[in-house]
Amino acid sequence: MNLPETPNELRIVVLEGREALTDVSKAELEKSIHSINSFLRSIEGEKTIIAWPVNRNDLAETLAELANELGSEALIGTQEPVFVFKGPEKSDFINIANSTISVLNEGATIHDLGISDEMLSKIYNESSTIGRFMATIRGELLKSQRELNRLIAKEKCRVWTVVLAGNDPDTDVDGLTRGTLYAADVDRMMAVTNANVVEDLKKIPEKLGVIGTFFDARIIHFPMIPALSIVRSYADDALKDKMRDMSMSVAKDKDVLVRISDTNLAHSFENTPIRARKVGTKPGPNTVASFEKLATIAASNDVALNRCIAESLKAIGVIDSYQLEQNIGTGLTRRTDILAHTSNGPIRLEMMWRKKTGRAEIANYVLSKLYNYGRAIGYLK
Repeated sequence: MNLPETPNELRIVVLEGREALTDVSKAELEKSIHSINSFLRSIEGEKTIIAWPVNRNDLAETLAELANELGSEALIGTQEPVFVFKGPEKSDFINIANSTISVLNEGATIHDLGISDEMLSKIYNESSTIGRFMATIRGELLKSQRELNRLIAKEKCRVWTVVLAGNDPDTDVDGLTRGTLYAADVDRMMAVTNANVVEDLKKIPEKLGVIGTFFDARIIHFPMIPALSIVRSYADDALKDKMRDMSMSVAKDKDVLVRISDTNLAHSFENTPIRARKVGTKPGPNTVASFEKLATIAASNDVALNRCIAESLKAIGVIDSYQLEQNIGTGLTRRTDILAHTSNGPIRLEMMWRKKTGRAEIANYVLSKLYNYGRAIGYLK
């Protein structure tokens, strides 16, 4: 063995790829044990533990016998030479699955993968090992994905809710999302609102969760200042007239492209992790008042405002083209505020314009949108 000396720290060396040596003679195994014994007695191996994982009892017994003959206690210690790992306790299966799913899917839960509590209980009762448990969960997820693929064969798109409000509710958005891409967290949203739609959704949280995952559902906060800058710079004549009637400025902002490029929405189109929020002064009362006037316009006709947002996204190159008020599904018609076309496929933006909003209202809005999208494609009844 050729390993560097480690005089000041302990280390464990694991021998990989030798778990089931079916075609190796006892003489070759003896040679390997000799090599390990010599290394452990040298200064380089003084503070090293050698672990040889195997998956057959006969191989483990053969290695233990050779180690005892060649090195005795100096090589294998005074306790049992073979440690048998039987896998985790069954009572830990669900916690292990949840932790694994969360780590690999930016905080997702089993519900987000389309597994109901009843199905999870059935899988648990029928699984004798953690491997079977995890494999069955994966199989159920693939079933859900195949069903969704069949239902939306014409278009698999992403669905993002963009929140624009006069109180800049960034922390509320934080509380309803998970991961660095601001994925919508169905369980959190269900917990913070008692809206009527929630009663129906409580019966099918796993179906809604898999829709959120499949559609890459996100909730993205869009600050007031860039929103005002964009509308002033891209408003058409009719919108400018409305803004003048409300004593609003219609002067273009020379920094508009910089402002839109620095938003979480622009970063999301680039599919890069959203960076830490910048600390700065909060918008003043004049900014808030101006934005509330935009929200008033949006309440009766948000199409003109949404067109400004779409034009700015196109100007910085994160989308190729767009359509406004486009339908999805055939069974139940639902219009999308902005259908953005990108090199990576379509993205549907739902623009939530409000004078002021909070966590419960945002949750209700997003859950309702996902529910309606699910009904529109025939996945939810």
